[in-house]
Amino acid sequence: MFYPAQLNVYGGNSLPQISYQYDVETSSWKKHYNIYDHQGTLQQQYKFVNAPSNPPFNIISEPTLMQAHYPFGETRWEMDDLAEENKSTLNWIGKQKDKENGLGDHGVRKYEYETGRFTSIDPLWNKYYGWTPYQYSMNSPVGIIDKNGKNGVVVVDEKNETVTLKATYIVNNETYTMDDRNDMHTNINHTLNSQNYTLTSGDYEGFSVNFDLDFVYSEDFISVEGLKHKGVNIGNRITQQPDLSEFKRLINTGGKLIRGVVAGATYRNREIGMNPDEDNTKTRIHEIFHTLFYDNDGASKGVGKYGNETLPNETDINNTIYNEELPKINKNK
Repeated sequence: MFYPAQLNVYGGNSLPQISYQYDVETSSWKKHYNIYDHQGTLQQQYKFVNAPSNPPFNIISEPTLMQAHYPFGETRWEMDDLAEENKSTLNWIGKQKDKENGLGDHGVRKYEYETGRFTSIDPLWNKYYGWTPYQYSMNSPVGIIDKNGKNGVVVVDEKNETVTLKATYIVNNETYTMDDRNDMHTNINHTLNSQNYTLTSGDYEGFSVNFDLDFVYSEDFISVEGLKHKGVNIGNRITQQPDLSEFKRLINTGGKLIRGVVAGATYRNREIGMNPDEDNTKTRIHEIFHTLFYDNDGASKGVGKYGNETLPNETDINNTIYNEELPKINKNK
């Protein structure tokens, strides 16, 4: 049994403790209760079965995942008697583990749990002199998390003085139609590009900013690791998440706190869940910027403003393009 009083809407690192997953056996979406640790590792997951109508109203659920890890991610213990279809591919700190080679997929690099080292050189190695370029979190895995998401890329064209932000989003065909996908592809790119953004500072000051966001309609909703641009992972996911319509959050509107709806949520900077009642171009753009490592919700203006969502402003664009989490690729080299 699982007690709902133990649940908040969001757990550590803003991950949802209630989620929906497609159940093949019943051909329907099932509610799941998730327990994460402070690093975002899914430690326990329970699938909702039913809720008795009489006291004590304890929710009946089935465990679908249980696992524990050593500090650098090596498996310490896991429940091994689950049905194959119930086993999660998510492992330590929310990353997928390749069942064939046993390595963790951290975006542009693979991670070896036994040694606590990446198998290739850190692309930001020159910022960490004195550390091996294969290290993880400066050898402090309990207190520091190395996301290394790289779920988008900035393509710099110095000849034409443009920067283009490229990313791909798998559109869940269980919650969206092909018309919805076409609407995302056309309206989101058009809305952003019609603003004629220009960088106002930094190495690319004066460069025009373009958005080339691709939306792929697919039943293979979990396959995002193969979506790359010149070797850089640019894959993300977007789905509708019905349970978001049930929750409220405090919103700062001109210094006054009001309780407002949750239009969407982005998990691990790559998975977008939209409230079906608030799913529109502007709210989608807000969540898309979270996949680009934007982290200024509740701002007084710009893409982080709550309530009547607004588009990214000059500051948002500059901060996004120059974010160290987004790799830069020079088109002319």
